[in-house]
Amino acid sequence: MWSSNQNLGYMCITCHFIDNEWNMQKRIIRFTQVRTPHDSIALFNEIIKCIQDWQIEGKLFSITVDNASTNDSMVVELKGNLLGKLAMPCKGELFHFRCAAHIFNPIVQDGLSTIIAAISRIRESVKYVRASEAREQKFEEIIAQVGIVEEKRPSLDVSTRWNSTYLMLSSSLLFRRAFDSLDRFDPNFKDAPQFFDWENAEVLCKHLKVFYDATVVVSGTSYPTVTRYFHEFWKVKVMILNESNNEDDLVASLVSKMDTKFQKYWDLQFLQICVPVIFDPRFKLKFLEFRLKAGFGDKATGPNGYLPRIKRTVRTWFAEYSSQICGPSTTNSQEASTSGVNVAGSQFAD
Repeated sequence: MWSSNQNLGYMCITCHFIDNEWNMQKRIIRFTQVRTPHDSIALFNEIIKCIQDWQIEGKLFSITVDNASTNDSMVVELKGNLLGKLAMPCKGELFHFRCAAHIFNPIVQDGLSTIIAAISRIRESVKYVRASEAREQKFEEIIAQVGIVEEKRPSLDVSTRWNSTYLMLSSSLLFRRAFDSLDRFDPNFKDAPQFFDWENAEVLCKHLKVFYDATVVVSGTSYPTVTRYFHEFWKVKVMILNESNNEDDLVASLVSKMDTKFQKYWDLQFLQICVPVIFDPRFKLKFLEFRLKAGFGDKATGPNGYLPRIKRTVRTWFAEYSSQICGPSTTNSQEASTSGVNVAGSQFAD
């Protein structure tokens, strides 16, 4: 969903599927204006109509939406509708995928809030040198004088898009000496970034690079991204763990805020993040057990921990699939053979 510059609401629904030749396909199956109010019921009505028009109610595995409360409520309605028609695998436990890029956004925004003043001064500095041709020429002269050799110039961000803010900060840091020189020789250049602003921006960029690289990977369109989700999320987790005891006050504040948001979204999404790892022949269950035990300790292994829930989900899913392929009698024997944790663990980890 998004709004046009005429304040009209539009919905785009894209269908991702594997064709008979095992090629990934992506098609827009509905693009429509949605009348106000854009509440969960209105969104549900549009989506269920699209699903029914295409006759794919019994073929859906998941829906991916951005991180908005209205979408959460809409997915609850849609899931309930499809469950009532027995048209969902695994009782819909893996149905709701929250867009990875949108999950990274609130985590990063909390980090940005720790140096908002420095970001503002750097943003205004970039605006200043780009405001006129005369200023651009003067800035070019200063760049040459201080000996900076860079093809690209500092970019200006869109303040609501953290990745553009990261690119602005990282590109501006390369021209730090030029901005410092401009501050000395141009009396009209007000509120220039100070030494501590540049230092804080450098610290922030170091930590944001993990999120930026992860966003690039999970936003790919020419390959399946679901199997990459865990590994990119885990890089963020490792960064937070490594910096959790940092003695620098800025880093400590930055990481603490990120960790709180990370944990919130991990708890909401860990099944969708972890289950695909089991089906990747390069990793499987043993790899997942190793990672989760190292990263979460007892929260991973307890009776209601991450690993038991992941194993139950995979066993349920496997039993459902077996009943469709082989019939109920085979399903009962399969459930019996996978009822013990050790048996299931060895089967899925081999």
